Amino acid sequence: VSSDGPTDLPTVAPSGVPTVGSSDAPLDPSSAFPSHVPTDGPTNVPSGMPTDTPTEIPSDEPTDIPSFTPTDAPSHLPSESPSDVVTAQPSNQPSTYPSSIGPTSAPSHSPSTIPSASPTRLPTSSPTVDPFVLVSTTERCDIGVEAQHAPRLSLGGGGHTLAACKAACLAQSEAECVAIVMSTTGYCHMFQSCAATVSTTVHMTYARMSQPTVAPTTAAPEQAPTQLPTRLPTRAPTAIPTSAPSGTPTAVPSGVPSDA
Repeated sequence: VSSDGPTDLPTVAPSGVPTVGSSDAPLDPSSAFPSHVPTDGPTNVPSGMPTDTPTEIPSDEPTDIPSFTPTDAPSHLPSESPSDVVTAQPSNQPSTYPSSIGPTSAPSHSPSTIPSASPTRLPTSSPTVDPFVLVSTTERCDIGVEAQHAPRLSLGGGGHTLAACKAACLAQSEAECVAIVMSTTGYCHMFQSCAATVSTTVHMTYARMSQPTVAPTTAAPEQAPTQLPTRLPTRAPTAIPTSAPSGTPTAVPSGVPSDA
């Protein structure tokens, strides 16, 4: 052995049999060495091609894409040619006919509510009558004649209503206010006379009518009838005379009264 080589090499080759009593050597001599020498590569290296053809589409492919070639080309022709011949003429008749069933109930000609024959309440006051009458829209009482002015001539300024003007005139006596003049802008003037007038296009003149102070009475006849009765009365008198006739008839009837 050369002195220049490594000094840690064994000088004697191992016998291959471990010495008895060694603590780190196996007891079975056959297990000390491998049964065969390993090769440089695996014994079952894949050939690069699958051994069998896949039976189904891989799961990472879309399910709606066909995986096989169609057996025959699709036909673009319709299964039957369209017909230009009209199979039926259009009908003007309705598809459904209206029902001929009559009304389920007869119409009522009577009102839904019956009016009351008598009023539900009596009036609490007598009806009021407007004593003013429109007499002209082209002439008005002349305000320039002071003798025609009512004691209260106006309401002061414009913007007043016709009702307010009438009320102011009624607050004065009939001799003090006999007419009112109302302008379109609400001016009210009251007059105790309207003899003198002037033309206008923006005024309305109302005359105050006199109201009766007492209710009219029925006067007794002042003379006897001048014509004889033509027929007898159809019913008996309801009251007996309280006094005898004041005189005798002056003429005799010329005939029998007729019932017509």
